[in-house]
Amino acid sequence: MKRSNKTVKTKDIFHDKITIHKIKHKHFECKDMSVKDCDKEFEECDTCKPKDNKKFGYLQLYYGRSPFVYVTTPIMVCPFGLNKENWSMNLQFTGIKELAEMKSFFDFIQNLEYYQMSLLGLDETECDRFISQIKHDKKKIYDPNLLVKIPFSYNKFNTDIYSDEYSGINIFNISKFSKMRCDIYLDKLWKAGEVFVGKWKVNTIHLV
Repeated sequence: MKRSNKTVKTKDIFHDKITIHKIKHKHFECKDMSVKDCDKEFEECDTCKPKDNKKFGYLQLYYGRSPFVYVTTPIMVCPFGLNKENWSMNLQFTGIKELAEMKSFFDFIQNLEYYQMSLLGLDETECDRFISQIKHDKKKIYDPNLLVKIPFSYNKFNTDIYSDEYSGINIFNISKFSKMRCDIYLDKLWKAGEVFVGKWKVNTIHLV
């Protein structure tokens, strides 16, 4: 690979710049639940809690006027590389017990999940109705991971990736134990069966 001269940069919106309770939302319900997903239409609803709405469509999140909640991660390890089956990857909270920055970022992600639950109307007894994107190994031996999606539509990835050292970098250069800083974002909360989920997506990857 050639040396890089790319100017793509992360947004550097670190978690200490984000006030969680300033994240707003709008609740949308499906007009007709009997039609196929691709044909469904949605309208804003403010008459009931999202968790109780049988016609729940999604919650749209906003930070200021933006329909996206962006945050720039610390430098994190991708222990398993790119998952090509569902275009996702795990970012490990490496050193969470020793590094104040990593512990603070973990707390931010966790507190934001609690906040998402509150927007849905879920309380602490209903944690099983919200799918956390923080993943632990069964024995909790290793540092936890954050599951993030690589957006893919119209036959292309909607994620910028770059390296300070080399050009020609692409998504498939993400190997096991790659180190990276990423811009990730939340936009909507969805319902899958009887549970709710807010998936982090990756906007920019800076391999380091």
